[in-house]
Amino acid sequence: MSGQPSRRAEEQALFAQLQSDPTGATRAAIAERFLPLVRHIARRYDNGVEPFEDLVQAGCVGLLQAIDRFEIGRGFAFSSLAVPLIAGSIRRHFRDETWAVRVPRHMQELALKLRATENRFEARTGRVPTAAELADALNVSLEDLLEARVASGVQYANSLDHPVRSSESDGLTIAGTFAVEDGNLDAVEDAVTLERLQDCLDDREREILRLRFTEDLHQSEIADIIGCSQMHVSRLLRGALARLASEARRHDASSGKAIVAA
Repeated sequence: MSGQPSRRAEEQALFAQLQSDPTGATRAAIAERFLPLVRHIARRYDNGVEPFEDLVQAGCVGLLQAIDRFEIGRGFAFSSLAVPLIAGSIRRHFRDETWAVRVPRHMQELALKLRATENRFEARTGRVPTAAELADALNVSLEDLLEARVASGVQYANSLDHPVRSSESDGLTIAGTFAVEDGNLDAVEDAVTLERLQDCLDDREREILRLRFTEDLHQSEIADIIGCSQMHVSRLLRGALARLASEARRHDASSGKAIVAA
């Protein structure tokens, strides 16, 4: 008990000095003195998801607010003001910085209380609490409890590159479970490119290409349609394909695509 008055006297002396210290050194000394208190409170909210040092940093914001507001003439301990401000600053950090989806503030706070209550209950009893037990402990309805559970589930968002399983040996990510490669996209791109390149051909050459590659007709059948020999169709076809290939190289020499005669 003899140490308590001494600590209180040191605390009062520091705050008295703070009033006449323009350099801020005393404010820093007070903050350092009560940093263990910040870390102690931060551990209450440490859920293993948010980095602990981020919680400590948020708590330090509340600590500095308490230092600036504390009045030594009021006759109460600094911790009575600092504790709620530190805890409130950490709760605001969870509310404002960690939610992937914006939910109502009262539901955010209930979700945080729910998580802490579940952890305390399981540590005390060795089992997972029922929804009714949690609702009773939090003094809320079952409907509100279920909404808080849904809100808790959207606090953190996983990256699409996050592995589906704890083992990354198979390389399966969340994106891999619904991303499908559409092979038709290349065909669409090729068709658009071919349509643009065909400006270098005349109408008869474009018709021959359509009959050969769209209608899938043989050269003899094309010859009957346009009224010439099969050999002439072959020459026209080779010439048209050569011009298309040349045009493609001129427009995009780095594309790596080639048009090949069938």
